[in-house]
Amino acid sequence: MKMYVFVLLLSVLVAVGQSTKIDGPCPIKIKQIETFDPNRYLGKWWDVYANSYGVCGSGYGCQLTYYRLYHEDIHAIPINWFTGPTYSNECSFVIYQTDYDVDPRLFYDGDDNSIYVLDTDYDSYAVEIGCANDDGVTHEERVVLRSRNMTMPDEVRDRLVKKVVEYGFAKPNLNAHNYTGCKDFTPTH
Repeated sequence: MKMYVFVLLLSVLVAVGQSTKIDGPCPIKIKQIETFDPNRYLGKWWDVYANSYGVCGSGYGCQLTYYRLYHEDIHAIPINWFTGPTYSNECSFVIYQTDYDVDPRLFYDGDDNSIYVLDTDYDSYAVEIGCANDDGVTHEERVVLRSRNMTMPDEVRDRLVKKVVEYGFAKPNLNAHNYTGCKDFTPTH
């Protein structure tokens, strides 16, 4: 099911590019059955905070992540990243649900990096975490805080960071995405 280098995101949740390197294996473990509705997660998300940006995203300029139609038959969501002042630059990839019968929040990108929707209310915020084991001795962690608009209240950010740490990740050094001068944009294709 490998299609594209998921450049972490966790934009992306995305492939873990310049993520934080941590000692030990990835802490992501399926703990319990959770309710997650991938269809409610679809649509436009702004990556307001991230601890690193992958190939598709630089952390600068205007960019957004758009989750497209959920494909029930292959348990996958195509994603588009739009960047630039006119959002004309586009990067596309697919993430796949794995163990969807056990935990529908766990995904893998095309390079088998795990991506996990740790928390979302679907309407305003989400936190995605990603982890890639390097050599069995270290791993790289990716954290992205997403919002349905270009901002996120500090109290929501702080609550989501606390949840990431409680889950077992190191406290992320988050960079705020600069949306100064960016216009709202909704992809049509």
